[in-house]
Amino acid sequence: MRWLPFLLLLTGCSLSHEARLDTTLNRYAQLAFQSGDLGSVLRGEALLSAERSQKLMQDLKLTQQGVAVFSVQAASSGVAKGCVDLSGVSVVDSKGEILKTNGGNLKFTAGYDSDFFINNLQIADENC
Repeated sequence: MRWLPFLLLLTGCSLSHEARLDTTLNRYAQLAFQSGDLGSVLRGEALLSAERSQKLMQDLKLTQQGVAVFSVQAASSGVAKGCVDLSGVSVVDSKGEILKTNGGNLKFTAGYDSDFFINNLQIADENC
């Protein structure tokens, strides 16, 4: 019984990490949709990759409709895992035609630092 407060504290910390990462990842999704400042949530390889993707979309005259929704299921030691719902996201070409995408609910793994910036993001071609 005397361990109960300690266990509640540990559980609360874990949920706090997951909640903070949910916020960071969903902020990234919103910024990517708006072509915003990704440096406010991403660092390192994740930032470079996202900037390259934004440039490629611009060069190909593609636009994104809809926003991805991340859900962190576990986070510890700088690695978060969960699902990203892409069902509401589509890519539209310059003629207004919707291109086929991998929509759906896919697994992801994200590396993060002590400030909860994402430094690595991998979305698997595997359903949650």
